[in-house]
Amino acid sequence: MRVRTTETNLDNGIAVRDAYRLNGRLHRDPSEGPAFVLRDEYDGSVIFLEYRWHGRLHRVGAPAFILYVGRFRSGTQAIREEYYVSGRLHRDPAEGPAVIERNGATGTVVDEAYYVKNALHRDPTDGPAEIYRNDLTGRITNASYYVNGKLHRDPAEGPAVTKWDDVTGEVTVEEYRVEGEIVTAPARPAKGRRDPGPSSDPKR
Repeated sequence: MRVRTTETNLDNGIAVRDAYRLNGRLHRDPSEGPAFVLRDEYDGSVIFLEYRWHGRLHRVGAPAFILYVGRFRSGTQAIREEYYVSGRLHRDPAEGPAVIERNGATGTVVDEAYYVKNALHRDPTDGPAEIYRNDLTGRITNASYYVNGKLHRDPAEGPAVTKWDDVTGEVTVEEYRVEGEIVTAPARPAKGRRDPGPSSDPKR
């Protein structure tokens, strides 16, 4: 049996929670809209929404979980988006990251992660699978390369993990890994390399 339940603030008429269920589990055809919506009880702005299919987070080609906070709560900008297919974090890396998080005040992307079937994954030649940025400057502070859930990058191409000082931009950590295992770094100059900056592709 399909059921829709709505929790309303009787003082102002705002629908605070809106849920669609099938046989007791959150369920709604994603093409029709989210299965669950939570709104601010005072102004009605959306706080977060979920697209679910037979209880599992699921949506093809768009985020299944969207969180709105602060000045972006109007619904025009999300601070966190997550892509799921059949309950697993998943998005074709060619289309973009499966997890995107923004600073609620500036809109700067501070975290992006590429997932395929619930595992961090991206072709290392295309760039890192996980990237963190300073939420104020937008400078990259951490870039990690993963293949099928394991830290991995051809050492000849560069480190699998690089961390930068968020003030000076200097490299503070470099790790070379192949299929998750630490390997010896190749002989090449590394000291003094700076963070590629907020608008650069951190392939090195």
